Amino acid sequence: MTAERTAVLIDGGVPQPDRDGGSRAVADLLQSFAELEWQCDFLALDDQDSQRVAERLLDPPWSLVVVSRPGPASRLLSSIRTCPRPTIYLGHDLHHLRIERGDGKASVASRAMAMLERACWKAFDVSAYPVPSERDQVASSVGSRRAATLPYFRTSPVSSPPLKERSGLIFVGSSAHAPNRAGLLWFFDSVWPRVLERNPSVMLTLVGAWWDLHDQSNVQVAGNVSDQELDQLVAHARVAVAPLTFGAGMKAKMVRYLSASTPSVGTSEAWAGLGLPDQCAARDSGEEFADEILRLLTDDEAWHRGHAAASRIARDLTGERQVLALSSVIEQAVDVHVRGLRVVHAEQ
Repeated sequence: MTAERTAVLIDGGVPQPDRDGGSRAVADLLQSFAELEWQCDFLALDDQDSQRVAERLLDPPWSLVVVSRPGPASRLLSSIRTCPRPTIYLGHDLHHLRIERGDGKASVASRAMAMLERACWKAFDVSAYPVPSERDQVASSVGSRRAATLPYFRTSPVSSPPLKERSGLIFVGSSAHAPNRAGLLWFFDSVWPRVLERNPSVMLTLVGAWWDLHDQSNVQVAGNVSDQELDQLVAHARVAVAPLTFGAGMKAKMVRYLSASTPSVGTSEAWAGLGLPDQCAARDSGEEFADEILRLLTDDEAWHRGHAAASRIARDLTGERQVLALSSVIEQAVDVHVRGLRVVHAEQ
């Protein structure tokens, strides 16, 4: 017998929210399930026998099945297609698009990932993404009823120190994530020299295992830190940077910056899914990026405008907003499942 309001969230490994954005998203969503008074179990597929998990999904003890990311989903697709419970796929971002942007063209790898992602969209009742444009791509493939927008991250209250207690720049990101590495290499080639030429004393803190970059001028590497330490580092920076030249999905680092109301300089890719008030324009050339950093470092009025804009965006990324959106996505998945829309689509 299946208990109501019980769910399982399946991902590859145990979440490490202090290490990568995907883990932060999973941890935030587990918290929102709890706030909805759902009992949500978590399964790390890498620590399980995939075949046994797949067999459990043929008659699951939960009333809802949620699978995170294409890797774990691909190992369970055959069971998901016939699962007797509503199912939700958390794609995080369009992986094939991120691969294609990184390669600079459609490649064998990006095409293979696109095929896998489309198979996931067809197998699950609802696929949820944080960026509306990515949700729209799902809808164009399987219909709007089976695509949803879901904010993956939730801001947490962080004490925001006054300007006089802040200094320097900060970048947060996993060194193992290709868009972060490519972005920083572009930053050190096209942005940082311009900044140091006009402000030779400014320091940049890199959060993450960026030990190979510790010899860059005016750079200090903080390594991997706890959530509490990260909050303090971001809150005491004068400016946060996100020089991402490619990628997909909403960026956890940007949500972290906004939580601390820290004025941020980012590319168009960095701001994806967040909306852009006038005081937070995207900067996509090295010259523009450097000029915006220097403006926020030297112009207190501009900094305060950026601080206020960050605070406004953060208010739209609260836990309450995520809880409401998650509740809506669950209802959508139940409706699709009850109506048999997934089966109808698969037969077309």
